[in-house]
Amino acid sequence: MILGTVVIGVLMRGIHLAGALGRAVLPGLDVPDLVVPTLMVQLLLPLLAGIFLAAPLAAIMSTINAQLLQSSATIIKDLYLSLQPHQASNERRLKRISSLVTLVLGLLLLLAAWRPPEMIIWLNLLAFGGMEAVFLCPLVLGLYWERANAAGALSSMITGGASYAALAGFHLQPGGFHPIVMALALSLLAFLAGNRFGRRHRLLTEITRTAMPWIQLKITTTGQQADTLSDALTESGAVSVTFQDTHDVPVYEPLPGETRLWGDTDVIGLYDAATDMATVVDVLKAQPLLGENFSYKIEQLEDKDWEREWMDNFHPMRFGERLWICPSWRPVPDPQAVNVMLDPGLAFGTGTHPTTALCLQWLDGLDLRGKTVIDFGCGSGILAIAALKLGAAHVVGIDIDPQAILASRDNAQRNGVAERLALYLPQQQPQHLHADVVVANILVGPLRELAPLIIDLPRPGGALGLSGILASQAESVAQAYAAAFALDPVAENDEWCRITGTRR
Repeated sequence: MILGTVVIGVLMRGIHLAGALGRAVLPGLDVPDLVVPTLMVQLLLPLLAGIFLAAPLAAIMSTINAQLLQSSATIIKDLYLSLQPHQASNERRLKRISSLVTLVLGLLLLLAAWRPPEMIIWLNLLAFGGMEAVFLCPLVLGLYWERANAAGALSSMITGGASYAALAGFHLQPGGFHPIVMALALSLLAFLAGNRFGRRHRLLTEITRTAMPWIQLKITTTGQQADTLSDALTESGAVSVTFQDTHDVPVYEPLPGETRLWGDTDVIGLYDAATDMATVVDVLKAQPLLGENFSYKIEQLEDKDWEREWMDNFHPMRFGERLWICPSWRPVPDPQAVNVMLDPGLAFGTGTHPTTALCLQWLDGLDLRGKTVIDFGCGSGILAIAALKLGAAHVVGIDIDPQAILASRDNAQRNGVAERLALYLPQQQPQHLHADVVVANILVGPLRELAPLIIDLPRPGGALGLSGILASQAESVAQAYAAAFALDPVAENDEWCRITGTRR
């Protein structure tokens, strides 16, 4: 750090001294910004002059390129996608819009640089003045005036920026004042005027008191002790208790009624903000499982509209060329496409997981018109409903969880395909069941153990799609089906994969 400071200091002093003393060497220089490059060209060897001139020019160009890309990304992410969130998965359109925005910004930058000022520093001063005119009043009044609101801040930003640009652009100085003075005065007046029409916020103390209405207590324990500790937290006043993996180790889907936990598990209790946590800790110290010196972590949680927060995480998603999965609260991106309306619910499968996405893409690529399909492990019914929407004549859904059967039936009714979907628990499914297409998005253990049963479901020449498989497990699953199927190359998404093939 010391060496770097010395080097930077020498460079900065050398450049400034060269600019100040250059007039003594080249007295005819009238433009300050030409001093250093002219000295390099006239006093250094051509090779050295080229190197010293190319380095800052390359740095300037790379900085401009980075800023153009950053500006374009900001416009696309913060403006366009906030207005059109369903376009987040439309990569082709985003690329086109991003290229167009970058081109427009580049042309504007070229026009701005067409006739640059004699000293580049004037551009810096203009930029700093614009930032001050736009942000000074909103920042100061927003922080220290309790009556400030968004309408006042927005009015101030627009007025300050527009007035400064006009005054500086046309070299106007009313009353002899610099443009920044008048721009700040107009910005302040606009804040006060706009503030009268905006919604008045509560006092800061009220906001502080309501912004942190929950307290979270976290204790790390073992999977064997997690249930006992959960009971202790509930008895101490926790309104809810959740389990969380300490080391990010995946736990796969449990059987019905089974709670499968990690080796090291974080048990998290949620308490009302009015709870005396010192008393809670004293109560927990009396638990034989924890003892007097147990480790814990207490955090305050920000209040949110949790339903809205949850809903905002789900957007329409496209799989393949025709198929879209759309939550009911979002507009349908393409009414002419194959649209499955599906809300996240009690059963597994909304399209967000790579295994579901792999199966949906595979179904989209098949010609399902008039075909029969079996969805082995139907979950929410997303694959069965997608197959029906893609043209399948009839689909059979099978799942070991009665809750999944209910969810599949409800989702099928919502999509208007319930009459073509038959749903069974394993012990209720018809004997000698066969189909043209079989898809099984379950776990690797059942895929191997139930291979003889699944192999018998597709008709000769029928298609099979298997997922729920980690890429590292693909070979062992493929071996169980290779004798009966001509297998395709394995498709991968992140660490997950899909195995497909045709019945021999």
